[in-house]
Amino acid sequence: MSANQSLLSWMIPLLTVILLGMVPPVSAQSVVKIGFVPSESFAPLFVAHERGHFKAQGLTTELVRLPSGAAILTQVSTGDLQVGGGALGAAGFNAAHQKLPVAFVAPMHYAYNEDYLVVRKAEIDAGRFKAVADLRGKPCAINAKGVATEWVLDEVLQTGGLRIDNIDVKTLPFPEMLPALDNGAIHCGIITEPFATQAEEKGIGVRPLKAKPGAKPVPITVAFWNSDWAKKNDAAARGFMAGYLRAVRDLSEPNAWKAPVHTEIISKHTGVSANVLVKTRAPSFSPNLELEEKVMMSQQEFNLRLGYLKYKEMKPIKELLDLSYAEAAVKQAGRK
Repeated sequence: MSANQSLLSWMIPLLTVILLGMVPPVSAQSVVKIGFVPSESFAPLFVAHERGHFKAQGLTTELVRLPSGAAILTQVSTGDLQVGGGALGAAGFNAAHQKLPVAFVAPMHYAYNEDYLVVRKAEIDAGRFKAVADLRGKPCAINAKGVATEWVLDEVLQTGGLRIDNIDVKTLPFPEMLPALDNGAIHCGIITEPFATQAEEKGIGVRPLKAKPGAKPVPITVAFWNSDWAKKNDAAARGFMAGYLRAVRDLSEPNAWKAPVHTEIISKHTGVSANVLVKTRAPSFSPNLELEEKVMMSQQEFNLRLGYLKYKEMKPIKELLDLSYAEAAVKQAGRK
């Protein structure tokens, strides 16, 4: 072997490692199954899948539709799915406490609590509702117990000096809340988009609250994955987070929510028409995948107070979340 050939024999592998950023390539055969419900809060997962951000990381992804966040959490914990998302409610806190192989790894969407409270327009027109304090004893709907919407309801009630036990809480699926508002079965509800916008357009509901100037949106949903899968497939997990971060940053750009490339994708996976999507109050996304600890602790405290948790004392957030992959992805891409 000549000196030149010998030199090339060790330089080529070295250059390959440098060009790949010291990270071994992810196999193109890696398949990541992602659980979702047809909600706008899953937009980063939809966008990363459809715009090829996961593919660019050498991953093949499959979106699996399920009926609820609880169903997603169950299938991620059993390893039937690798990744999912949902609100960090009682089920999520309990999963972390029970040391199930689930890690909550990044925020999905943020929103203002005020954007969710919808009050029956007939109550306003009749003068029976003038302020949040007027909801005392009235029937108000959430979609389920022990989930983020129940915490949101308690938060907005506190602006009127009430707590959740001061009202008549009903549980209804979001689509059923609109006819319930219309016929008076409920006087208010914590209603997600696009149903809140539809209630206003149909003249049956009003969102009476507005976020205060300078207020920050709060984290409502988070992405999670099977931690055993992530440990065994570190390169795939890092690639997933890099692709996810890119999608979040796509959605964080000005007017990104109304961009046709995004409304088409979100419409495809939610069934909500693009014409409706552009009218909704857009969720927010964190371009640096940050979660506000104070809000997460408030959600934990609420679930603990109502007796939904299988433990009796507050846990530090570091026991409930693993943001190390998110932080590594942001460091690699640079902060924004």
